[in-house]
Amino acid sequence: MAAVKSANFTLFEKDFLKELIIPHVEAITSSTNDKKAQKYKADAWSIIIAEYNACEKTTQRTVDQLKKLWKNIRSRCKDSVAKEKKERRLTGGGKMTTIACDLDHN
Repeated sequence: MAAVKSANFTLFEKDFLKELIIPHVEAITSSTNDKKAQKYKADAWSIIIAEYNACEKTTQRTVDQLKKLWKNIRSRCKDSVAKEKKERRLTGGGKMTTIACDLDHN
């Protein structure tokens, strides 16, 4: 059975998810992986998904879909920061371009 493709995330949905994650960023990004930390992460995601799906301007999403979006946002942010660091180390003068990351918490 083929999976049904859901609608793409809108810019509003991406920004809204970032706003919802900020109060829970410590729980979500924790590298600890014991039972207590797993429950803490699951509780944080359940709060986020409830608030996200309660908004009338967003499409109903699953926890897995929001986790994947969050993973993609963080990955793109890390890539842009790494690219900026690499460009800073180049020689040759000229104007340095700044690549702004739209994520405050890495």
